[in-house]
Amino acid sequence: MKTTLYILSFLFLFGCKKITNELNIDENKLDEISEAIMEDNTVDLFIRKDSFLGISIYDSINEHKFILTKQVDTIYNPEQDCYVLSTIQYENLAKVITKGKNKNSIDRIIITSPEAKTELGISVGTSFKYIKEKISAFEIKNSESGRRYIQDSNFKYFLNDNTSNTISDSLKVTQIIIE
Repeated sequence: MKTTLYILSFLFLFGCKKITNELNIDENKLDEISEAIMEDNTVDLFIRKDSFLGISIYDSINEHKFILTKQVDTIYNPEQDCYVLSTIQYENLAKVITKGKNKNSIDRIIITSPEAKTELGISVGTSFKYIKEKISAFEIKNSESGRRYIQDSNFKYFLNDNTSNTISDSLKVTQIIIE
């Protein structure tokens, strides 16, 4: 069974390399994703300061269209496009938002899956108490739409409650945003 999975992964990666040449996708980005898939046959779900799954802020959306699905989403600015990031193993890992007149440049990545983690072990579903234990310097802010989030030097951590004046230790992270 494991051998079959490795063979299928190899064929998938070979197919991606062929697509890369036809779509002019950055070889380095594809190699990063390929290495993550081949390592223990799993995807590296580590949330980095400015990237996730080889997708970086300010990349061209065209470099990643083979793992993104365009979504019609009324929550976001109509001048932006929203794409859903999924892999073979995981669906709906994140949303990738573009910016600009031609909607070509990646503006932010919104991680929505509890499977993905920062280097501090913070993921969707992590409690505010845990964040306070792991992050020494952070600010509590409200978004333009009134949603409460925690801002540290790397990420925005959106919380699941916006109604109370105080933040309970039991509140949970609902999204991690890379901008």
